[in-house]
Amino acid sequence: MSTVQIPDVIRESKLEKAFIESIEYLNSDLAIDSINSDPYWPKWDTPWWHMSLLYEMGLEKFIPDSVVTCVMDMMGKHYLQFFPIQEHELPENIDPYTRIPCHCQLGNMYQILKAKRPDVDEVLPWIRPWFIRYQLPDGGLNCYDDAYRESHKSSIASSLPVFEAVMACAEVDGLSDEEAAFLDKAAEYLIKHRLVHRLDGALMDPDFMMLQFPRFYSYDVLRGLSFLTRWKNYRKSSEADEVINEGLRIIGEKLSSGMLRVERSDLTRTKTRTKDDSGEWHYGEPAKSFALLDEVNAIGRESIFLTGEYRRVMNTIIVTERLILRPFIEADFESYKEMLQDEAVYQWLGDRKQRTDEQVLKMMRYFNDKSEKDGHGVYAVALKESNKLIGHAGTSFFKDLDRTEYLYAFSKDYWGKGYATEIGRAYIPLYLALTYDKSLVAIAYQGNDKSSHVLEKLNFAKAGEKEIFGQTLDYFEYRRT
Repeated sequence: MSTVQIPDVIRESKLEKAFIESIEYLNSDLAIDSINSDPYWPKWDTPWWHMSLLYEMGLEKFIPDSVVTCVMDMMGKHYLQFFPIQEHELPENIDPYTRIPCHCQLGNMYQILKAKRPDVDEVLPWIRPWFIRYQLPDGGLNCYDDAYRESHKSSIASSLPVFEAVMACAEVDGLSDEEAAFLDKAAEYLIKHRLVHRLDGALMDPDFMMLQFPRFYSYDVLRGLSFLTRWKNYRKSSEADEVINEGLRIIGEKLSSGMLRVERSDLTRTKTRTKDDSGEWHYGEPAKSFALLDEVNAIGRESIFLTGEYRRVMNTIIVTERLILRPFIEADFESYKEMLQDEAVYQWLGDRKQRTDEQVLKMMRYFNDKSEKDGHGVYAVALKESNKLIGHAGTSFFKDLDRTEYLYAFSKDYWGKGYATEIGRAYIPLYLALTYDKSLVAIAYQGNDKSSHVLEKLNFAKAGEKEIFGQTLDYFEYRRT
């Protein structure tokens, strides 16, 4: 009987048996032997791909340390540590197909190693410089060496794994100036190409509009969108907002009962390199799959993994001229507590009661959990220049009204500066575009004329009165322009 721990996402998806098989394989001598033969080939039923799948599923913690160490050791021994562009650069007796990693291959595995081994840059110090060295003038990379000699044009499929790898560095331990410039150029590349378009406006590839899981080295619109929102959050920039909103609308139209489905699979058409009995590598055999891959890769299957990725993207920050709308963080507690315990503020909120410290913490956690689950919710409003929390704003389903309510509140020191209008004008159109909600409402206590005025500037119109919290409140409905 297996002792492998089963994560909830696997149990809920009925993938237990296939998941256990992958974990047991990665813990086996067979897996170590395969890595020692070649860390990458053949596809797909070898450790590299079991590891890659678990990483994409968000389950990298289940990848055994032993197999990670073995992969790192073999990558250091096995691979040429630069990408030959000219023929004379290729050392003698080096098989270019098995001894030279391509960019997307290296980008994908680096992300896994970065998540598992904080010392990856010490053990394999040549990988991060590789990413920067081979960025082309247009901002991307290309796994075909002739692109560096002739066209100097990138491949979006070659580029994304590397973009993600450098983004992972930014989120974990920061970037050098050179790496930061690389990342900004990468984002510019995706913005210019509007995720899936050539510069002339035509689609790069119709397949890019169809979602795939897992991707490994393949590209789709959600993969590009995920990177661009991570860059936006890292840079606290609004430069990509138009493209991000366009991508969110594309993905939103694919939702069925709140779920995304696998729409394509490049993996089933793949051929691989295999060793013959003499130890020679040959190309042309169909790639061999494995149980967990077959389960999650089935076209038409509801994918909790794609859906989760979309919800994380939906939960990205909004940046305005002066403000940031983002999830709550631990450092917000003191400022949020001060706001919610100030009578000047709480007299206009909910049941008009002062919140205890414990209740403030619970609210922060609740708002974050709900927004992550639903893709929208109530967020912290912070000053762009300092990231200091000054209020909250967002949407929440109000059971008493059977409608989604837009709500906001700010610390007293920040009243009268136009912040409520500024953040509402940024958030509400995005929320409506992504949810197609036709009945957004708001409420305000009678006598709170300043709040009513803000709501009117945000295109809410008074539609009557409602008895809520045992009192009569003014009731507003959003009017689409």
